[in-house]
Amino acid sequence: MRRFTIISLGASFLVTIMAGSALARSRPVSLEEMPATAQRVVVGELASVSTRWDDKHIMVWTDYTFTTADQWSGRPVGTTFIVSVAGGEVGNEARYVSDVPSFFQDQQYVLFLHGNEHKYHSPVIGEWQGAFTVARDDDTGDEVLVGLDGKRLDRFADGTLGRGPQMQPVPGEPRTVRRATDAGHAPATPEIRPIVRDAAGNVVSQDGAVFAPKERRPEGEPVTLAELKSFVENHLNP
Repeated sequence: MRRFTIISLGASFLVTIMAGSALARSRPVSLEEMPATAQRVVVGELASVSTRWDDKHIMVWTDYTFTTADQWSGRPVGTTFIVSVAGGEVGNEARYVSDVPSFFQDQQYVLFLHGNEHKYHSPVIGEWQGAFTVARDDDTGDEVLVGLDGKRLDRFADGTLGRGPQMQPVPGEPRTVRRATDAGHAPATPEIRPIVRDAAGNVVSQDGAVFAPKERRPEGEPVTLAELKSFVENHLNP
């Protein structure tokens, strides 16, 4: 029988169960923070994956080995580099850790990284937020960058970068994505507002600020690899 251990990083407990886990939420990290926070920013393609126990046989670590395509900052990593993430499977035992990234074979990534020597459960800035796949938009043919949450990296009218529309992989097309709404997803559920009455029983208008829908940020333009590299260079500490 396989044994699964789930470790929640949002609370100080460890519990052994048979399966299932909900991811905790990480503190949002802006794109402007990432270049100066990261010890290195590297573009790499995943070449291999291996797992191992730590020295005390408590935690399983997954070592992702990447081939280096480009490096934008930090001490040179050489032709290959390793990203070590807490969690994984060894034999019939597994450790699942919330808020850590997973990477997939033959995908190319932009990675904002701490060093493995600090023994973070994930060396990626913001747990998983500082990792982006390089892909092609199936509808436009353009190069796009997609976060591990599936959201496209966009440049907005005010010049800032942030997460845009949800994307999803195109089956049978490596490194190709399309908008999730183009894949037959059901439309959003209409907003249902409660009926509010005053002390006399009269219905109170809901046009005020309490029930006003949040104003959505206008959609930006997709960011390319070259544009993100320029952005990183401009936001590095002098």
